[in-house]
Amino acid sequence: MNLTEHIIGFLEKYHRVTIPSFGKFELEFQPAFFQYENRQVTPPKYHLVFSQQHNLNDMALFEGIAGKESKSLEETASQIQQEISQWKQTLKQVKNLNLNRLGAFSSEREKISFQVADDCFCHDYHFGLPVINLTALS
Repeated sequence: MNLTEHIIGFLEKYHRVTIPSFGKFELEFQPAFFQYENRQVTPPKYHLVFSQQHNLNDMALFEGIAGKESKSLEETASQIQQEISQWKQTLKQVKNLNLNRLGAFSSEREKISFQVADDCFCHDYHFGLPVINLTALS
């Protein structure tokens, strides 16, 4: 099971996903805006945000993956919990964890920080619109 890909699938479909006992990802909408300094219009997009929360017991991720992989809820929950435990252990021992197409976590004194990856799936989530350079139109 590739938990990261399932997380990305949930984010693409629902714009949020709760990872029990770890935290929550959300895609936050950023509207188009005009940059006065360089006279560019930046299109609307989504930005990936992570919030650390330890008491999350939302079962939607477990249920969604169990359905996609045709496995029992108990088996799926056990596999996901094992992977989350490995993530936590990595953060505790190595102090950082990289998840492909999402980003990097770092840990200091049990506080988890998140940095969006350069290859994050959400960077391509720009409604198909390019940046418009208004100086070129003058």
